[in-house]
Amino acid sequence: MIIDPDMPDHWKTRMLVDLLGGDELAPLYLIRLWGHCQNRKKYDFDSLPVAAVKAICRFSGDADDFNAALIECGFIERDGSSLLVTGWAEHNAALVKNWTNGKQGGRPRKQDKTETQEEPKRNPKETQEKPNGNPTETVSGFGVTDREDREDREDREDLKNSEDKSSGAGAPREIPGEENPPAGEINIWSIWTSIAGEKSRSLLGKLIRDYGEESVANAVAVTSAKRPADPVAFIRGVLRDGKTTEPKTEDLAEFTDPDSPPPPGTLPAGYASTFNPNLGHWMPYKQGRTAV
Repeated sequence: MIIDPDMPDHWKTRMLVDLLGGDELAPLYLIRLWGHCQNRKKYDFDSLPVAAVKAICRFSGDADDFNAALIECGFIERDGSSLLVTGWAEHNAALVKNWTNGKQGGRPRKQDKTETQEEPKRNPKETQEKPNGNPTETVSGFGVTDREDREDREDREDLKNSEDKSSGAGAPREIPGEENPPAGEINIWSIWTSIAGEKSRSLLGKLIRDYGEESVANAVAVTSAKRPADPVAFIRGVLRDGKTTEPKTEDLAEFTDPDSPPPPGTLPAGYASTFNPNLGHWMPYKQGRTAV
């Protein structure tokens, strides 16, 4: 049972004290009346005579005067012999609810989740057993990784950007380290541009800075001998894998001619051509070595 802490000093209680001739036991009378409601599990009585109320509260004075004072202060309401203890249900709502549930067999059972819950939607019934492996090769089959392939694409974008930023005449940018050879002399720049075009000169300069001129010269020679469909990707792969070996004899066979030497700019870097009288045709040879 819940009773407000200020009930003994509430204005309605003090009013009851005055109506009862200054009886300071008035708060105790109210506590006994409310305790009777809890014991009987009801606050609305069909038949509760005036004398019964006097007995419940243990009031020593006149029953009618006591009944009239309770009504005037608003502690009870009467309709004939029926009596309603006002305010009790509002202060003790939890008790009233428990009484109601008790008459119905106790607190209502919670719904069984197994009966009401449906199967989750859009959840996979099976999970992937093993994770997908990371690819080790690209579609080019050259054995480069995704990072290396991305570098190739970035190099091609650099070539395109260099073209866009060039002058109206379309002249290539000056590349640090590029040397302009004397007329008639062949170097890796002219060989590379004959393979990959003028737009690729900036890439060759970048490769020289990264790998050194000698390694790039050998890689250009291999690329010139192989003549791949994508020389940019090929030369990068050669430099990464260290495959900067000299061209094989069979790769140089196309440069042999019985009538005339190869045209300028077609031989691999570091190679020249001479006429072999024993074989009766022009042959390429590595400069610095004795021609066979």
